[in-house]
Amino acid sequence: MKNYLALALLLLTTPFAQAAVIDFEDNNTTNWYQQTIQSQDYNFYKLGGWMGVNHYASWLPSAAFNGTQDLDMGYGLFIMGHNEGKKFDFSALDAGLSWYNYDSFDDLIITGYQLNGDSISASLTLSHSYQNFQLDGFSNLDFVTFSGQAISTGYVAVDNLQVEAVSVPEPGMIPLLSFGLAGLLFARRKRTCT
Repeated sequence: MKNYLALALLLLTTPFAQAAVIDFEDNNTTNWYQQTIQSQDYNFYKLGGWMGVNHYASWLPSAAFNGTQDLDMGYGLFIMGHNEGKKFDFSALDAGLSWYNYDSFDDLIITGYQLNGDSISASLTLSHSYQNFQLDGFSNLDFVTFSGQAISTGYVAVDNLQVEAVSVPEPGMIPLLSFGLAGLLFARRKRTCT
């Protein structure tokens, strides 16, 4: 019985992860003036600039394109967050310089933020073809920003963002279930004593 109780408490206090790869294949937006773009369970917001889902091969031969839909962002600051406000981990993405990026700027800065004020940043050096970047330590985030010279003076394409939403049980749920388990144990003990 003690083993079942320990297992139940462990399951109740363990966050439930929901892994996803954001590939923008579920988005049919063609308007480059969108304020918000949603893919999977994540929203992308723009603060200035342009943002859109690229459905076709770029007309510039030097632009990154992987044959599938991707998100192109340029001339602004861009924010990503879970559409239900859940915390999430961000472990990898594909990124490259997109169309209309004639300058030699090639840095993309990704910064993950937590509401307690902690943050983590990674500076990625992009080329005109897609590269895969692994992100270390981007966990338990509330939102992520995309900035840097490459995205403020041209366009950056991102695709296949590997994210994992973390659902934590409500704080009041654990004591309630603990009292329920204690009541079951008490009832069982009382029944074995009689």
